[in-house]
Amino acid sequence: MESGKEHLYVLQFNNGVIKVGRTADPRTRNVRHERDCGRYGLTIERRWFSGEWAGAHWAEQQLITILAKIGRRTPAGREYFQDVAFSIACEQARQVYSTTCPTCGNGVVPAPMRMAAIVANDASDEDGSLVCDFRLPCHSVITGRLHDQDMAPDGRYPLRRGEHYDIQLEYAEIGAWDVWAAEPRMPR
Repeated sequence: MESGKEHLYVLQFNNGVIKVGRTADPRTRNVRHERDCGRYGLTIERRWFSGEWAGAHWAEQQLITILAKIGRRTPAGREYFQDVAFSIACEQARQVYSTTCPTCGNGVVPAPMRMAAIVANDASDEDGSLVCDFRLPCHSVITGRLHDQDMAPDGRYPLRRGEHYDIQLEYAEIGAWDVWAAEPRMPR
């Protein structure tokens, strides 16, 4: 490994807390986190590591800023977050990882994302907005405000519980997501 190159990472503990950081040695860092969280009766449920790159320090700072806007920091420190789905944290990390210019400011706001989801309930009207819950690949459920409100001939929104879609998510505010395009997807 070249000097100065590191990996960005996202971990999810079995209590739902997300931890982000950077490391030159993913294997050693992973072992250290497993040992440390075990002291508190926790385990690592999911992990994601980026490729090796020189911009990891900048990317870590950007990712921390983004996740602080989406969720809440925990008392454990500035790199630990509650109320952030693992799928969303990883997608935000990938977006930051793919931003190559550390001086342009890209990545400071949560980036729109496209990901697979399962409709968790039929769409309903909530305070004048059409909303629907979606189960993400990490099994977290988010509520999305639907912006493609085309209705089926029966007057219902066409998304039905249990159906699989690729959705376009855009962060709106804490706990709220705007969902734009929803395209049917065949379950795997």
